[in-house]
Amino acid sequence: GERDLELWLLVDGGAPISLGLIPEAGGQRLRIESRVPLAEGNGLAISVEPVGGSPTGAPTGPVIAAQMFPTA
Repeated sequence: GERDLELWLLVDGGAPISLGLIPEAGGQRLRIESRVPLAEGNGLAISVEPVGGSPTGAPTGPVIAAQMFPTA
């Protein structure tokens, strides 16, 4: 079945914040406009979601990638 990839901002002690869907573009670099300052988070994650994104506002499918931001 069809699925979408969703990008999440990981927040220390809080729920992940959706940064939007990652369009399929055959390996091209794509710009995603964040609706929240990335400085509020401590990492990023990508989950596999139903078409159109998570129906709950939280990751519902498997997380296929996660990376914490470097700390100073």
